Amino acid sequence: MATLIGVPTGTNNYNTDLKKGKMIWKKERSFSKEYLILADHIDESAESIMKLVPSLGSVVYGCVCKSVHVSENETVVHPRSNELTILVHVTCEFSSDAKLDPTEFPPSIKFGASTVEVAMVRDVKGKMIETVNHERLVCSRPHIMPSLEISRYEAYPWNPNVNFTHANHLNASPFWGAPAKHALLRPISCEYVQLELMDDQKTWFCKTSYHIDFDFKADTNEPWKLRLLHYGNYVRESQSTTNIIQAIDSEGRPRQVNLDLDGFELSPSATEPVFLEFDQYDTAEFNDLGINANQLGFALS
Repeated sequence: MATLIGVPTGTNNYNTDLKKGKMIWKKERSFSKEYLILADHIDESAESIMKLVPSLGSVVYGCVCKSVHVSENETVVHPRSNELTILVHVTCEFSSDAKLDPTEFPPSIKFGASTVEVAMVRDVKGKMIETVNHERLVCSRPHIMPSLEISRYEAYPWNPNVNFTHANHLNASPFWGAPAKHALLRPISCEYVQLELMDDQKTWFCKTSYHIDFDFKADTNEPWKLRLLHYGNYVRESQSTTNIIQAIDSEGRPRQVNLDLDGFELSPSATEPVFLEFDQYDTAEFNDLGINANQLGFALS
């Protein structure tokens, strides 16, 4: 009786491809496998030999055997009987078509940037932007903010509450390489679409889009804080009182002045202006949405 003596190393070839079928993609997995069969004697029947390999239509590793063919015959000496016999090489081809759920499609990823105007306090060389009398000069410059757009199919129906719980929120934990509180999720959009599956059935899916803006500033770990120069028309009257009086010049005319943290006019000898910071956005866990880099299969260096 014939004996299956092994599968040669390196004879398994596996492939996974996406192929278009009607209006939706499907995933096709295929592989080939070679079997070595030693006949008991040189006249052993083909039927006896082929019983040792998968038959047409049989399933191996989730794939259906689509073809079986003898790729080579060798005449060898049988190790037990020392008589001539044959060593048969049989190659089987397997494939499997599987519908790919649109929610498993790779997302669309788009990187970009935008510019916003930000107030300047110092020029690029560090010089204060002010008059010779230490009064603030108002000016701004364009500031670049990287952006990320993610679009993908999600299960129907959509949950609009995510715009209340996550949109206009900052990342509570690292997100696409950015530290916490550096990424701002803009309002999320969703479009209901019908896709025709391979079985000719039309099914609703959500085509959801996420837009995230990133901000990085060298002088702060929380770049999205509202940071305003502390100045105004009123100052504290004295250390001994909390009375507020209007700031005036030597001729009694109202004027704006830079303030310190206690509300007094900032001394002309001060080397740094005072800024007040306010939280504009709350934080949320973006990992809940499944849109972080590692969750989408991207490895960041």
